[in-house]
Formats: sequence, C-alpha cells, structure tokens
Amino acid sequence: MKRYTIEQKFKSAAAFLVILILFPYIVSVFVNGVDPEETTNENFYIRVKASEEEEADGIAEVEWNEYLTGVLAKDVPADTETEALKAQAVAARTYAMTKLGAHTGSGYQLCDTTACQVYKGYSNEADATTAAVAATAGEVACYNGSPIEAVFSASTGGYTESSENVWNTAVPYLRAVPEPGEYGDNSWTKTLTLDELTALLQAKGENIGTAKDIVITKLSTGGRVQELQIVGTSGTKTLTKETIRTYFSSACGTLPSKMFTINGKGGTVTGGTSTSAKGGLLSAVARQGIVAKTEGALSYLNGKKLSVDVDAAQPAQNTDSGAYAVYNVSISTVANGKFVFSGSGSGHGVGLSQKGAQGMAQMGYDYKEILCHYYTGITIEG
Repeated sequence: MKRYTIEQKFKSAAAFLVILILFPYIVSVFVNGVDPEETTNENFYIRVKASEEEEADGIAEVEWNEYLTGVLAKDVPADTETEALKAQAVAARTYAMTKLGAHTGSGYQLCDTTACQVYKGYSNEADATTAAVAATAGEVACYNGSPIEAVFSASTGGYTESSENVWNTAVPYLRAVPEPGEYGDNSWTKTLTLDELTALLQAKGENIGTAKDIVITKLSTGGRVQELQIVGTSGTKTLTKETIRTYFSSACGTLPSKMFTINGKGGTVTGGTSTSAKGGLLSAVARQGIVAKTEGALSYLNGKKLSVDVDAAQPAQNTDSGAYAVYNVSISTVANGKFVFSGSGSGHGVGLSQKGAQGMAQMGYDYKEILCHYYTGITIEG
C-alpha cells in the first residue's frame, strides 16, 4: 500500500480546499461564461448569438460595453436627449443582466432578438449612445437589492401599464403610473367593418354567429382598454390582456396599443363629469416622488379622449396605488357598420416609455428621476 507523508497529505488537503472555494466560480464561468461580479466592472466579454455576425456559428464574443452600445444604438435615436439616453442605457444594462443565463447550455449568454434585446452589432454606434453607456458605467436599477427586469415600450399613450394586465404576475416595480408628457404625436387609427369582423370570427372558428357589436367591458385609469367582448348573433367572445391588440391582426392589423377609443367611445374614467386630468396627474406624479417641472405638459394628455363618468363605472380591481384602478363598464361601440379604433401609444406599455423618457428629459428631469418614475420603488446601484 502506498504511504503518504504528512507534507503530501497537507498539499492534497490544500488543493481540495482551493477547488472547493473556487467551485461556484468555475461552474458560473463554464455555464454562463461570465463572472457574476464582473457585470459591474464593465471590462469583460460575453458571447452573443448574433445572426449578422460573420462567424460560422453566428456567435460573437463582444465586450460588455460594446454590446450595450449596440443595443442602445438599435433602440434609441442618437439625437435623443442625453438624460433619456442615459436612462435607456441603465435599463438596457439591467435587463441584459437578468437575461445572462437565458441560453445556458447553448454556448452563448444572450441572443440578438427581443427574447433578450435586439442587437445588430456595434458598428452603428454613435458618440451620444457611447457616451450614455460610459456615463452610467456599472449602474443598475434594483428592487430590494436585486436587478429588475427593466422592460420598456416605445410609447404608452399617456399612462403606463401594470404588469399583470399584460402578463400574469403583479410585479411590485412594474406599476401603472401617469406620463408627465410623452414626446411627439403617438396617435394611430385602425378601421374594421362588421363584415370583416364576421369573416375573422369564422376564420378563427368562433361559433358566435354574425358579428353585431364590440362592447368595452373594462377600462383602467388613463383610458386603457382591459377587456372587450365581441357580440355575435349567437354568443360572445371575450378578449383580455395582449389578445386585445393581436386578435384583429389579419383583418385590420395589430392594434399598436390598448390605449384607444372605438368610434369615439371609451376613454378616461374620471371622478365625475369633468374631463380635466391635470390635478389627478400632478398628484399621481407627486406620489412617485417626482416634482413636476411644468404643469402645462400635464394638462393635455387626456384631453383627446372622452370621459366615462365614474358614477356609471364600477371598480373591478384595486391596486396598491389609489391613483389607479380597473373599472367594469358596458360601452357599445358599433356605428354605421364599422369600428374606428383611435388610439395613442405603441407597445405593451409596461415599464419605461421611450417617448416618455424623451419628454421628461426635455422638461428637465435627470436619468435617475426618469427611471424612478417608471420603475416604482427602485434604487440605482453601482
């Protein structure tokens, strides 16, 4: 039998101890290719599955800052206000961190689609986007000390959306809040006839007969439609969440947002017959800890929409904020055999609004104020 000296035994024990200490790090690097602590150092490389790369396997090794710059250059115009760019840079960095393990076992950390973030290389980077990434280096949006899933959309149309009204889970930092003022004209229109709706129902195999009406049955504060019922001669079809946007796609195209009226019907639920929303928006913004830079921009948001008297609308769902609720309503919308959807905003409306961030930056808010407005209860770490 082979005998070991005390020195040999000591060396073996020391080697075993080193392996034991380094084991979590080794596993992390082997699986994800990234040291978890390095994501705040900004000087490491990640592997990205990028369809436009020249590598045979389509996988590119990209320095972390270059990846973020490429994402930002694709998502946001370079002439965006500096503070809005910085807010988007922090959001992109934070979102990427939460997705680093999304493709474990596939040989890369992130893909170049919306499943992670759209990335088309960093060749289109501009000085402004590069500067925004550098100015916020290492900064991450956190809730209770952990990076958040920093989702965003192009435009909310005047009021953001709570996560459970799009997906299934109520996320504490993804709560509906009013917009201090989105940049630009974000309105849109879609038209659908009764005959087109009947053909659509038949193509989808819905057994509710000939289409007669579309009835709005739930509205939330700010005017977002939370439930629709398509009424047929022999039944109804109920639409909720993102299905409201996508159901009519083959007939009139996907609805850009759920912030719309139909033939001028729907809109904001108010506390009475008044259509003025300035006071309500000001107080709601204040509850988020944001001091309004100007009142003028807050007064027009809901002016384009008709109001539904709250006396005729019953609360269907209360949230953690007294400024926001979902109401049961019953609003028939058919007129002259057609439905004209007149809306504002683009996307699911949850989290940061790119047009809203631009508007806030133009009003003088800095990037941390912008982020803290759209993501409730967060802190900026790093």
